[in-house]
Amino acid sequence: MLAPELTTLAELYQRAGYATAAVLSNPWLVRPYGFDQGFDAFLDSLADWQASASDVTLAASLWLSAQPTDRPWLLYVHYLDPQLPYGPLEEAELRALADEIAADTRSVDDRALQAIKGQAKLAGGRSALDLGIEPRLRLLELAYEKGIERLRELGYGP
Repeated sequence: MLAPELTTLAELYQRAGYATAAVLSNPWLVRPYGFDQGFDAFLDSLADWQASASDVTLAASLWLSAQPTDRPWLLYVHYLDPQLPYGPLEEAELRALADEIAADTRSVDDRALQAIKGQAKLAGGRSALDLGIEPRLRLLELAYEKGIERLRELGYGP
């Protein structure tokens, strides 16, 4: 929960005369948790884990197209597409990155190990650990990066 006494970036922009809006699909960032602070328009109706990037982009585009051209604006757009389930990892890529993965010395507790087993998957659903790669947090990061790549391939993001 966002504490009401905190000043958000949106509030600063709003005070400076900007039109402010947020379009999001993440159910943890909704109005009851205070994340609407400083937004003139807070479009959290898509916050249900199911909204696609195209749905979120359409809502953001509609808000943006309704803005006067002579007023500055701040638009926060939050996509969930790169989140779970992560995209499949490529076996050749993992083998090429084996030394980098092995060099990750961050601790892996039981919870992290379960996440690695569940999310660091190869095409076809096999675990990346089936390749003999040590369970490292870098595997989760690689899987998340696949989600970002997939979103870019769809035309969202830089």
